[in-house]
Amino acid sequence: LWNSRVGELFPQIHQLLSVGITFEALLEKAKDFVQTAPLSKEAWIEMRMRDFKKSSSEFELQLPGDRWLRGVHRRIPNVGTISLTFDNTERKRVELQINRMNEQMVEDLSLAATMQRHLFTPLKDQGPVKIGYVFQPASEVSGDLYYLTTLPDGTVRFFLGDATGHGMAAAFMTVLAYGSLTDLSPHADTSECLHWLNNQLVRHSLEGRFITGLLMAIHPDGRVEMANAGHPPPLLVRAGSTALESVTIGSLALGWFSDTNYPSETVSLAPGDRLVLYTDGLVEWEHHSKGVFGTDRLTQLLATSHDESVQLLADRLFTSAADFANSPPDDDISIFCLEYTP
Repeated sequence: LWNSRVGELFPQIHQLLSVGITFEALLEKAKDFVQTAPLSKEAWIEMRMRDFKKSSSEFELQLPGDRWLRGVHRRIPNVGTISLTFDNTERKRVELQINRMNEQMVEDLSLAATMQRHLFTPLKDQGPVKIGYVFQPASEVSGDLYYLTTLPDGTVRFFLGDATGHGMAAAFMTVLAYGSLTDLSPHADTSECLHWLNNQLVRHSLEGRFITGLLMAIHPDGRVEMANAGHPPPLLVRAGSTALESVTIGSLALGWFSDTNYPSETVSLAPGDRLVLYTDGLVEWEHHSKGVFGTDRLTQLLATSHDESVQLLADRLFTSAADFANSPPDDDISIFCLEYTP
């Protein structure tokens, strides 16, 4: 028996064996001893007894404090061997509790995934904007989110965001952000919208959680106002040109500090111009030896994208990154290609 009284136990066993004792009597002695001994989580005793004659069997003794002494004895010619194993039932109780928590987590994730599917419904072209996209969560729930609506004056408002982390916490942030986006004033500009959205997330989000995001308003005349909150900058692909433009304005991610300012910038689109937005899971998709997919490969693909639809373009960007990485993504991946077609 491995505990602080091990020195006391072995002499007793030696004395018992030297005078002879039955198997049942030995177990009773062991039980009496362990009732007063300070047992560790796992304790064991193995002893050899001379001329012990009993067929192999298992035994189990319940000890005070809902603890158990379990073991098996097996017969060896002329030598009987008993092995006793102390089993801490508290550990089993904890394991059972962990299993129940895991089951609850799976159920919660399934519920969160169902909720997200109701929020992030398939997108259709909006007014003068054609839309192609890939929205690929890395697990059952997504930390990426998108929001698209057409305002009364025909302006298309679009938001793409990426919450930190994965799992339930990230899913909670996306649902919170989505609900706040639906409350944005149709008369506010992109800078005002992100300012208000940031304050909402600071007030209600989990500590240490934030969202990078890009909000743009595409007007019917081709003017695009955009404000960036720590998100990868959008890429502008001009019709008939291989040159790319990057709109690099930006500020802090949403949910960090209240009353953060988010400056906006305006670009003008001509018919056929495209804006490509993505989350960092795309460019950070990693090959085990070649490194990440990266923005350079992304821009090279975009330079040859003029003869395909926006949906085929989004699919090709995703497939190219997947072929490069040759492994499942570790992060959520979102790609949105928006083409101005008045």
